[in-house]
Amino acid sequence: MKVELETGERRARVEIIPLLDVLLIVLIFFVYLAASMTAQQAIGVQLPAGKGQPADRAVTVTIDRDNNLTVGGEKVTGDAVARILAAAKSAGIDPPRVVLRSDRRSSLGTSIELLAKLREAGVTEVSIEMEGR
Repeated sequence: MKVELETGERRARVEIIPLLDVLLIVLIFFVYLAASMTAQQAIGVQLPAGKGQPADRAVTVTIDRDNNLTVGGEKVTGDAVARILAAAKSAGIDPPRVVLRSDRRSSLGTSIELLAKLREAGVTEVSIEMEGR
């Protein structure tokens, strides 16, 4: 016995809108997951408060709370920073601006010793980075 339905000969079709909704949600999930897995590569420093102009094209020297000097993600000594900048000057390259990024819990003596070494290396411009308020 054959039962006749009134549906006729309709073909099945794929709806694009729900498919796009699902794909968008999956994309958002993976973007969020990738962003949350990326670790910050900066050294945690609590900067002093103040206002000023940002320095452009500068070498950043970071002093953390344990009085360790860091340039470009590598721990160095004050003499090494001065040697790097003195070598640049002797090669005919004007020494770049130096930005001193010092933690407020670091020793003031470390900053002053670094400034003295930079002056000996011929650096005439040093900016101090502060937390803007």
